Amino acid sequence: MFTLIGVGVVVLIGIAILITVVVLKKGGGGEGGGGGGGEGLELLSHNIQRAQEGGLVYVVGVVTNHDPVQYFNVKVEFDLFDSGGQPLGETADYNGNLAPNKGWEFRALVLEENAADAKPKAGGGVTGEKDGG
Repeated sequence: MFTLIGVGVVVLIGIAILITVVVLKKGGGGEGGGGGGGEGLELLSHNIQRAQEGGLVYVVGVVTNHDPVQYFNVKVEFDLFDSGGQPLGETADYNGNLAPNKGWEFRALVLEENAADAKPKAGGGVTGEKDGG
């Protein structure tokens, strides 16, 4: 009799684990952050920064992955503006893999000389493909 109860408990635990894995793969149960193509990707900060040497200009900042799964092909994109708010162009940076619950310090090269402001593209400026989804 105790053997049947033990087997039943093991089966129930197995079912609970299976349900948990399925829910996590579908993106449920995780903390969400706003951010475009990946629900768990979030642009935390960004600013325009001039390199100390060479005069290159970058949009630098941090993107984080709030999900318990990795993202592939993560891209952060910005529209660039001059000091008068006129559009100048765009810039982007790319990361092939962003691990679960990790951050990425991006550096997007700015080619427009007069860029004074960078705004994330529509949808939060961050896209990526969730592993398994």
